[in-house]
Amino acid sequence: MNKNDLVHIPSNVTLVQFNSEDKDYGPLFAKKTFETKKPKCALLLEKDEVYYKILYNGEFWFVQQGDAY
Repeated sequence: MNKNDLVHIPSNVTLVQFNSEDKDYGPLFAKKTFETKKPKCALLLEKDEVYYKILYNGEFWFVQQGDAY
C-alpha cells in the first residue's frame, strides 16, 4: 500500500484515534474508537510498522495493517 491509495476496511474492524500522533512524545493511549458495521473505504495518508493512518469521514484514524487491504 502506498500513500494516497484507497484502503478497504472490512466490517467489524476497530479504528483508533490516539491521544497524540507523535509517537516520540510518550506512550500512546486510545482516546476514541470506532467499529465499522459495514465495509468501508478510506484514504491512506501514512503507514508505520503496525498501523495505517487514514482519513475516514473527515477525521484522522489509525487501523492495524492486518485489518485493512
